[in-house]
Amino acid sequence: VSGSLDDLIHELLPRAHTTPSASFSFSFLLSSRLYLTPSQLLAEICRRADQLSLMMSPESIPPFVSNLVKMLSNWVTWFPYDFQEESMRSKVRKLSQLCTSLDSSVQTRLTQLLQSLLKHLTAVEKHKQYVSKLRRIQLDGEKTGFPDDLTSPPDTHVVAQQLTHIELQYLSFVGPDEFVNAFARDLANPNSKSDSDGEGSNNLSVHELQPEAVEARLRAGKKTPNLESYISWFNRLTQLTASTVCVPKRKKHRVKVIEFWIEVARECVNIGNFNSMMGIISGLNLQPVSRLRKTWHRIRLDKFDVLGHQMDPTSNFVSYRTTLQAAVQRSENATDKKQRVIIPFFSLLLKDLYFLNEGCANKLTNGHINMEKARSLAEHVSQFMKWKDMDSPYEKNTRILDFLERSATFSKDRLEFQSYLLEPPENQQDKLIYKSLKPNFKQSNS
Repeated sequence: VSGSLDDLIHELLPRAHTTPSASFSFSFLLSSRLYLTPSQLLAEICRRADQLSLMMSPESIPPFVSNLVKMLSNWVTWFPYDFQEESMRSKVRKLSQLCTSLDSSVQTRLTQLLQSLLKHLTAVEKHKQYVSKLRRIQLDGEKTGFPDDLTSPPDTHVVAQQLTHIELQYLSFVGPDEFVNAFARDLANPNSKSDSDGEGSNNLSVHELQPEAVEARLRAGKKTPNLESYISWFNRLTQLTASTVCVPKRKKHRVKVIEFWIEVARECVNIGNFNSMMGIISGLNLQPVSRLRKTWHRIRLDKFDVLGHQMDPTSNFVSYRTTLQAAVQRSENATDKKQRVIIPFFSLLLKDLYFLNEGCANKLTNGHINMEKARSLAEHVSQFMKWKDMDSPYEKNTRILDFLERSATFSKDRLEFQSYLLEPPENQQDKLIYKSLKPNFKQSNS
């Protein structure tokens, strides 16, 4: 249930005839970055493995080396982003040299492992460049472009499928370590708590404020690029939804666009893509869209209300969680890949993990690491990893993908201004906002 950092590293290191469970290894590797950097941990593993090998009988060496390679393989597979830094890769080479010097038969396994790691890290770098390029296109679109007119919208089923394709693409690059890294920045600075005696203060103890732990957390806190990219995609979908609603000047055309997005969101639920559904509903609930009272008056709200019910925070989002659980049960029993898609509402998942992390101390009063908490966090993250590591079962539609990822959206201010052009402000507050925005935009069709 608990142990000192030294004891847990001892437990992680395999022996000739015993290895730690996969559950323990994943849990400890996930949470260890709160106490020391992955590079420091691997250096300690190398040192201890070298010492241990000197005390072993010759017949114990081959199984020990085999188990050591298995541990490294699991680490590389579960947490490949730990190996992006050269300091980490140099220690991998050192451990590999130790293994091959003890048993040359593992050379092929190690070579294949390192080649696989390099291939994955290359794909990660390409994705990073792709996302950066997309972001530049989207920002340019906000400044100079004009959103697409959806009065003749594409097929809602195809759009929902392409949304699912994009979601799974972004998710495939989110590493399990990024969830812990997201907490690490706050944990590195206990003064960020508003009240040292307030809620959550039990998450920090004097035992955790050692310099190496602070350093590890500060470094980890900077390593959440794929998680941040995925959140940016959600915000993009929300803004795209709202922008396209505010393009048509004619009320009946705006009605058509809103109904289109409602149907896309419904189809996302049928697929199991809850994140896109929430992104669309968030867009329709943005103030510039929700204030279009005359437009909404002409829409049948029964379908929208059913979807809106999923976002109801009552009883900790019980409606959404019930629907998600039904989708999970369907997925677990399905043989058709299309029935196995589960993409949860990501912001709520992060919130759940945050409260799980805040709910109890990382270390106990005796200084031991709370492995019960580490295992609980690992179980939640492992469930998500099963959902995200799935190839999209749908064919790509380049035209729809380009619309979803590259088409122009209104900026926040332009969206507000466009909304007031469509339906003039009625109350004093809206009139003041409109008046402040008016000098910044030309009242034109462009």
